[in-house]
Amino acid sequence: YLDRFSAPIPEHSGTVGGASVAPATDEEDPTKNLKLDELQREIFFDVLDGKKEKIVEDANKFIATRSNESFALFLNVMTPAIRHLGDLFGKRKRFIPHLVAAAEAMKAGVGVLQPYLASSNANKSDQKPGTIVFATVKGDIHDIGKNICILMLKNFGFEVIDLGRNVTMEEI
Repeated sequence: YLDRFSAPIPEHSGTVGGASVAPATDEEDPTKNLKLDELQREIFFDVLDGKKEKIVEDANKFIATRSNESFALFLNVMTPAIRHLGDLFGKRKRFIPHLVAAAEAMKAGVGVLQPYLASSNANKSDQKPGTIVFATVKGDIHDIGKNICILMLKNFGFEVIDLGRNVTMEEI
């Protein structure tokens, strides 16, 4: 269906296991200014390409040697990947199915990191910076952005109450 409206969108080029995973040119490489190692680049592209199973594998590899850097991985690798995808969406180079797949991949990756995030997150205080209530209003079925915001805020130490999606004004 999407092929009628756009050209196919190739995944990033390259191989795993020592070879570069960057796209063919610097202009196409969204990681060129991030100073990522090979595994971090893989995780970036796992999010960008919506690779839910692969990100679990790669996040586990990362945690095995650098669990104390889990918050940095979330903040400096996974977050820029989802932000870049948002930019591609804004340019009509990626679409809702890509956003859904990437959000699911990011959620899976954060699931692996979650036990380690509390010990490495930016908010070292026992006191939470605040409580935030989220909901997707009735009639709006999209909760991708809400779910990504919730993940990020929780990782910064906020208490988050998620009322879900399709929530009426009366419930809010």
